[in-house]
Amino acid sequence: MRRILAYLFPVVLIAMFSAVFLSGSYLKRPFGAADDFAGHLDAVEMAIMADDWSRAGHELEQAKQAWQVVTGRIQFSVEREEIRGVNHSLARLGGRIQAADSGGALAELAEAREHWERIAQ
Repeated sequence: MRRILAYLFPVVLIAMFSAVFLSGSYLKRPFGAADDFAGHLDAVEMAIMADDWSRAGHELEQAKQAWQVVTGRIQFSVEREEIRGVNHSLARLGGRIQAADSGGALAELAEAREHWERIAQ
């Protein structure tokens, strides 16, 4: 019995770690409306295209809150550089929205989407 446990414990441990590391694509999906990061990015884009900067700022705050929820779930299963990339893009996007720079805001939004798509591929 002891010998079986000696072999079973490492196998189970490796399986658990593998499941955590490979779960990024599942964990980045929204589990509700509050953590739909991609949906909030779409709403930010529509507000920018409509030149509604106050709504764009509000939607960006919603996207940042959703990103915080998603980051907590995926932090062990994705590359840290991709998480930082999204954080930096969202910060720059906030500045572009405050400046009402539609071209720059759309560029930052595209960069944030690119980082989002590369997470857990």
